[in-house]
Amino acid sequence: MTSTHTEEAQENTFAAQSKATTVLKEEVTTEKSPLSSPPTSHQQPASPPHNQSPAPEEEKASTLSTELYTISVLVQNKPGVLGRISLIFSRRGFNIESLVVSATRNPAFSRFTITVKGNKDNLDQVIRHIRKLVNVLKAHHFDHINTRGYIERELALIKIILTNDYKNIFAIIDHFKATTIDLTQNSMVVQITGTTEKIDAFLKILESYQIMEIIRTGKVLIRRGKQAT
Repeated sequence: MTSTHTEEAQENTFAAQSKATTVLKEEVTTEKSPLSSPPTSHQQPASPPHNQSPAPEEEKASTLSTELYTISVLVQNKPGVLGRISLIFSRRGFNIESLVVSATRNPAFSRFTITVKGNKDNLDQVIRHIRKLVNVLKAHHFDHINTRGYIERELALIKIILTNDYKNIFAIIDHFKATTIDLTQNSMVVQITGTTEKIDAFLKILESYQIMEIIRTGKVLIRRGKQAT
């Protein structure tokens, strides 16, 4: 019995040593194997900087300045002419600030006096497109800086709610050579004519009063001298 137990103990010891040797060989083989890939690290994608500069196109668009321009267009008195002209302004990024349609000596023709706001670089191209339209006879741009060659006028009606201190407003009306055309116990209507700058200055001073309503006709103009508008 003693010899039998001794043989079993030796066999168990030999089996344990063989198993340990096998595990060690497998670990060494795994470390040296060329097929084993190194552990991958999960990296977060780099976030864009917060103070990223705008694209060149966006920077260029932001620097484009818009100004007011007045264009006089002589057309045949036909349906649809005004719509085609307005479409040209819209496609080129111009906003119509005021539009006056006037009769001429010949009832077959009409004159459009259009004040628009937009980029000066596109103004010449807009006028060329308008001149190419059917029923358009003439189209001219009038410079707001050099006003010696033409006369411009605009009319405005202003309704003011009267308060206890309304008497001081008559001095302002006289200074701007405006006219009171309606006066009641609660309100008054003032009429003023002149250049756009004059009317803007008049309305600026009236901001301290309670203005209920403003109606402006828009600008009209005519050339000086013998040259036709």
